[in-house]
Amino acid sequence: NPPTTMAIKNALDLLESLGAAESNWNEVQDQDEPNSDVKTSLTALGYHLATLPVHPRVGKMMIYGALFGVYDPCLTIAAAMTSRSPFISSVGNREAADEAKQSFASDDHISVLLAFNQWRHLRQRDGRKAKAFLRENFLSYNSLNNIVQLRKQLEKYMFDIGFSAPASPSGLL
Repeated sequence: NPPTTMAIKNALDLLESLGAAESNWNEVQDQDEPNSDVKTSLTALGYHLATLPVHPRVGKMMIYGALFGVYDPCLTIAAAMTSRSPFISSVGNREAADEAKQSFASDDHISVLLAFNQWRHLRQRDGRKAKAFLRENFLSYNSLNNIVQLRKQLEKYMFDIGFSAPASPSGLL
């Protein structure tokens, strides 16, 4: 079934709020059903967002991250948002796992970013220390590795639309 008119209006409202589209809404006949005679056009940002396989809010974060010099952290957060949390816990160790997560930062996205960066750094230098870091901080290797793979994919999409980060130090990805 095609989307309802209200769903289309809500999607266009979201794109307008992000600065990705401009719509000329004519007066509506019925408050619940907008007039189908709507002129809509994508902005430059909208064209870029349309090529990224992520939610428009996440895509905007990635693009603005590239523009404002925080590409690497934004790419990691975007990849983490489309992946499972790397923090793991079971009933018996939930408190310790929560403490480990809070030791990085009080915000979930920043916690994941900081944990990922530390793990990535350790992994390049010493595999045994990286494994110990995972155990001590209740982190899943598979989830972190998935974030690495998603970052690579997102980085390729960003490169394809003309955004790329400066060369990363020591080739860390």
